[in-house]
Amino acid sequence: MTGETLYNTIRETVWTYIEAYSFSGPHGKPNIRLLTSLMSPEYQHSWGHNHMIRDMPRLQGVLDGEGFAAHLGSMVPHLESCRAVVHDMIVDAPARKVVVRNSFFMCPRGQGGGGEDGRETVENDVLWIFGMDESGSRIESAMEFLDAAATERIGELIAKAKERQ
Repeated sequence: MTGETLYNTIRETVWTYIEAYSFSGPHGKPNIRLLTSLMSPEYQHSWGHNHMIRDMPRLQGVLDGEGFAAHLGSMVPHLESCRAVVHDMIVDAPARKVVVRNSFFMCPRGQGGGGEDGRETVENDVLWIFGMDESGSRIESAMEFLDAAATERIGELIAKAKERQ
């Protein structure tokens, strides 16, 4: 495989992975089947920044592909929509590493207040470090650095919506 081909394979794999998070509508959800198809059997997902994660037990430790799919599945019922936008991607093909900055525009379900339509959409500005397999077509590791303030706000909106139920 040429360097350019490997670069393009890695870039396409990671881009597809991030875009698979997008969904909208009452029955929308991320494309978990597509996400897991891009994970190697050795896939490991973890979160940062360490100080923030220290106080968030649900984001501590490392999840395998199945565990990460379950994590996403537990979040989806609380979100009305999520739109992923990739801002920047740096691919180091020889090292099989990728750094991405993207935003997840997340709208929790069951909210009141905020925005023209009464719903608040929160932008979670995220950095990722991905490790790829030898072919560049599967992700072996993903470390997701979350925006602490946005993560807290999303949690607040979800908690308020749960109280209204």
